Amino acid sequence: MIADRMCRGKRSKAKQGKLVGSPQSDYGFRYNGARDGYEVDELRMALVRRVFRMVGVEGMSLNAVGKRLETEGIPTPRGGRIWNRPTLRKFILSDVYLRHSYEEVARIVGEEVAAKLDPTAHYGISWYGKQRHTHSREVRVKDGKKTYSRVKKSVDVSREEWIGVPVPDPRIPR
Repeated sequence: MIADRMCRGKRSKAKQGKLVGSPQSDYGFRYNGARDGYEVDELRMALVRRVFRMVGVEGMSLNAVGKRLETEGIPTPRGGRIWNRPTLRKFILSDVYLRHSYEEVARIVGEEVAAKLDPTAHYGISWYGKQRHTHSREVRVKDGKKTYSRVKKSVDVSREEWIGVPVPDPRIPR
């Protein structure tokens, strides 16, 4: 019952145009003081813009981008040394970095949220509810001893159920 209430509360918060907090934000953004929205972290966003420029303008492959960042000693979002394709692919394909006009965003979010936005500005979109997660415990018996482990299962949700939350313009040209 508690999990169900929390889920409904988070969905309600997302429908109000507020981000649902997680341990870390999307790279290039940081949470605002209330932790219900993003602010652009210019130092990190400059790296994201550079990745987009290397792929989109210079025509570099994701492997080549990763090798260049490694050569220059630029740490990964989690502080590692080796840049992998899935991380770079996440940057390129994420709607949070894609520049949307007010009209595009207004079609995605609710009327109350759209009324709070600046019609002359651009926004990115952070999606809430792309997957549904269930948690359970699994009991294993080995040599007469029981051990319990937590199991998390994730299921993709249809796109119609996703909730779009506007975020500040990352200023990455389409």
